[in-house]
Amino acid sequence: MIRESARHALRELRTVTGVLRAPTVEESGGTRPQAGLGDLERLFAESREARTGIRARLDVTASEQVAALTGRTAHPIVQEGLTNARKHAPGAEVRVEVTGGGGSVELSNPAPSDASPTAYRAAASA
Repeated sequence: MIRESARHALRELRTVTGVLRAPTVEESGGTRPQAGLGDLERLFAESREARTGIRARLDVTASEQVAALTGRTAHPIVQEGLTNARKHAPGAEVRVEVTGGGGSVELSNPAPSDASPTAYRAAASA
């Protein structure tokens, strides 16, 4: 069982490493689409369809030339944050703020009102 778990972990690690080593859009000649800041509204819509309340503020103007890498990094951060909120605080509204300039991403949500600290620790460790 330990051996199989170790093999599974190595397979997952190889997958993640492969993604990290994959060429970027610029390196691959622009043939591989990658989600960025422009895709956040679609991500918000999908989350709302999954009954996650979202209060989003995107403060990135056209005059702020946000680097492509920053945009590609912000999307998975927001996506992971929304997934965690859905999993660990179902029904709680999520506040998402993405700002240009320094390129910051902030997600927050209140703890569910019916969750005790013990229940939260049990859900987080599951």
